Amino acid sequence: MAREAVVWRDCFSVGDPLIDEQHQQFFREVERVLAAIDQGAGLEALAAFYHDFYLALVEHFQDEEAVLERANYPGLEEHRAEHRALLDSISEISDARAAGREPLDLRRAVQTAFMALVEHVIGVDMRFKSHLMAMRGV
Repeated sequence: MAREAVVWRDCFSVGDPLIDEQHQQFFREVERVLAAIDQGAGLEALAAFYHDFYLALVEHFQDEEAVLERANYPGLEEHRAEHRALLDSISEISDARAAGREPLDLRRAVQTAFMALVEHVIGVDMRFKSHLMAMRGV
């Protein structure tokens, strides 16, 4: 059975070019690692993905928080707390990698982490979208 591709949608855009590009890169990376797992790459693909994904996520959160700070976003501290919580939730990938699970378990770990990111973009990042748009006069 063919899986559905991980695809960026314009409705996920928060209106900041840097943040949106980073979000899109996460989508591309998840699609890449899922394809690698499908092709039998397993633990090697997951190990590389986890390392790169986690580091990119830390950098992204720093960039995003800097954008929000420059925009005087009133919910910045709450947003920082959301970032810390999301980073904690990504640990399931590391647990799956360390346990040497089967490809289906690896896939689920990646999908779980990705869904946490998508939920963050849709549920949390969208809270600041109107603030950024207003700051830009859009």
